[in-house]
Amino acid sequence: MKKFIIIQKAYILICIIFLLSLFLVSCEEKIEGYTKENDIYINDNSTAMVLILGKHANAMEIPEDAYNQIEKMLDNTVYGGYVCAVIVDSNPTKVELVKDKNFFMEDAKNTHKLKNEINDRKTTIFESLKELTVVADSEEVDLLAAIREAKNALSNSQAKNAKNKEIVIIDTGISTTGDLNFRDLDFLYGKPNINEIVQQLEDYEGVGVLPDLTGVDVTFIGTDDGLAEVAEPQEATTADKKFIRELWTSVITACGANNIEFERAAGWSVPNVYTEDDETRFQFVSVIPFFHNNVINFEEIPVYNPDNSDQPPNLPDPPIVEIKLESQTVGFEPDTAAYISEENAKNILRPYADELKDFFKYYPDEKIWIVGTTAAVVKGSRDGYDLSFKRAEAVKNMLVNEYGIPSNKLFTIGVGCVFPWWVDEFTSGEFDTNVAQANRAVFLLSNSDSGDYFDKLKHAYDNNELLPETMSRFASIYN
Repeated sequence: MKKFIIIQKAYILICIIFLLSLFLVSCEEKIEGYTKENDIYINDNSTAMVLILGKHANAMEIPEDAYNQIEKMLDNTVYGGYVCAVIVDSNPTKVELVKDKNFFMEDAKNTHKLKNEINDRKTTIFESLKELTVVADSEEVDLLAAIREAKNALSNSQAKNAKNKEIVIIDTGISTTGDLNFRDLDFLYGKPNINEIVQQLEDYEGVGVLPDLTGVDVTFIGTDDGLAEVAEPQEATTADKKFIRELWTSVITACGANNIEFERAAGWSVPNVYTEDDETRFQFVSVIPFFHNNVINFEEIPVYNPDNSDQPPNLPDPPIVEIKLESQTVGFEPDTAAYISEENAKNILRPYADELKDFFKYYPDEKIWIVGTTAAVVKGSRDGYDLSFKRAEAVKNMLVNEYGIPSNKLFTIGVGCVFPWWVDEFTSGEFDTNVAQANRAVFLLSNSDSGDYFDKLKHAYDNNELLPETMSRFASIYN
């Protein structure tokens, strides 16, 4: 009897083991999103993805949170799909994140291996992406060209058989060259007409320049508006970003994309910025002056129609002109008065020149002072006059020669690093590059002593607090 019981228990145990093995095999052969054929798992949702990365000047460094969002999207790309990166500049560069041609193939034999392999492949891609040191190696930015390059990548032999196609864009959306060049758009009197811009791209030379994104999902990752954050000297207000987003939504829609989304990532705080002090791997990118309806915050000026009168109407007192142009905004070569890009400088100064023309039309007796300033690279130094004066002259020459502002209405003066609104660059004991950037500028000031900057400059002159060269120059102009 005892022997029978032992045999019975053994039989029951064998049955349990057998049933358990059948259950495990059953589980092994089923995994959501995958179909097993001839011992190989086929991804039912394989995805080819191209990551467009704006690793250029005038943009913030891509934060950890943005990379984490990409990692969550990789499951279907690393197994039976495809993924690569495109770096945005004037000649976008495709970068393969893995060199193994069989990396994306479906070759797992069981569920356990499949799950582990997906995680291993994600780790490989993610580490390659975060360690990617390739940055824009040419001046200017052409996002539309990068999208075309992404389209080409989605058509290659590895990507074309994927069931889904995706483009993920992490960029400011501010293009400064190519077929969609923001420098060619007129922001002076408001928002350019987006429909006209898209129409021109569609009809360009009768064939158009927009890539065919039929069946492709496009996702932007950035700040609250889904665009990567800009860095100084580029500025973009909420209204500017809204325009950029609306423009690219219309462009991507015109390309026939399946879907467009904008997602938020946190942590945009480290700039990829051009500076005068440090050698930088980031090439200079032209600054786009958005929406300069009120560049010189004038009081409302009565409408003057020269057809009805030879003289301007009765006007209120002239408004105070106080314009600050940081040296990296107009783009001076380090330690020189030469522009990095003449075209960029023209683009930056154009709206101010237009406003100055109106200003002098209504106030012909007024004058504008162009004041150059520099940083004190050495603590306690009292110099920089020559460079500051030459940069003020460079701005004047462009206003006169390119935009026709009368030279006798513009006075240039250099103050070096000795001026009353200078900000201490050595508060931490060491030279602070970021503070120094704010001290390197060219100011346009009206000759009224009621303006804040000019009033302080006049006070410093009256108290003999400026450089000797500045005192002499100031006296020759003011007196």
